[in-house]
Amino acid sequence: MRKLLSFSLCFLIPFQFLAAKKTVAAPSLLILIRLLIWKSSHFHQPRMKEALTEGVRTGILVFCVNTLLMKLIIKNIFVSVITRNCAEVLVYFPQAPSGIYTIHPIPGTPVEVYCDMDYDGGGWTVIQRRGAPLERGVVRQDFAQGWSAYEKGFGSAEQDYWIGLTNIAAMTRMEDSELVFDLVDWDDEVRFASYKVFQVSNSADDYRLTTGGYVGNAGDGFFAQNNATFSTKDNDKTLNVGNCASLYPGGWWFTKCHSSNINGNYAAEGSNGVAEYAQGITWSRWKGYYHSLKQAQMQIRSKSYKPFW
Repeated sequence: MRKLLSFSLCFLIPFQFLAAKKTVAAPSLLILIRLLIWKSSHFHQPRMKEALTEGVRTGILVFCVNTLLMKLIIKNIFVSVITRNCAEVLVYFPQAPSGIYTIHPIPGTPVEVYCDMDYDGGGWTVIQRRGAPLERGVVRQDFAQGWSAYEKGFGSAEQDYWIGLTNIAAMTRMEDSELVFDLVDWDDEVRFASYKVFQVSNSADDYRLTTGGYVGNAGDGFFAQNNATFSTKDNDKTLNVGNCASLYPGGWWFTKCHSSNINGNYAAEGSNGVAEYAQGITWSRWKGYYHSLKQAQMQIRSKSYKPFW
């Protein structure tokens, strides 16, 4: 049984990995040699064959376990240094659970995000989140930020956050992406709006939005924002007279001004979502302009992604 276990563990490790990682395997081979020497020096000649056999089995087991652990360490390094989005996390860990991961949409610039590994095969990178449960005493993240903050990103992946326009542009530029809005009302009714096309241009084009291909049950609240550039309270790019980002809080792809804005003000305590006209977390095609949603989330994924199961 021990012999079977030893060889079974070895077959779990790809031969390519062993060949490529000679420096990893070397310590285990040294352990094997030392075990053989120790065994041979502690038994008489009649038991030498049995001792050597036992030493080989033990050495193989140590060698395989050591190499497998090193492989897992290397995979963790790859995930924290190389992965550009949550779909790529699943390349290294196909059974990775939903949670917070470090990705690099821009090489050399790490960013913490929440990865949704459950919805529709997983691999979704959450680029914006509102209404996450708060610990006692924690102040909710303010989304009425300026241009610099919306470019770089703000908030915490553990709570509410915006990943940053530079990161969104980088991720949607590297591959064709799809977008899903997850929306929750104050009676905990859940709706969604999915877009088969989602792309954001670079800073030179003011992060212009290209979107389309709506599917969902929340109503197409993003249609009016197509081809809009991004605006904030201190950098107006809107077509409307006045600054939409000042009239209606939060940076967004405003036109004249919006049919949705999930970066608006969070509803006042005890208001049950009732808000001033277009001031809240707005999705007009579902709840109109005098209502602020309880939760909202944007998540994207490469259209070429194929689930492992």
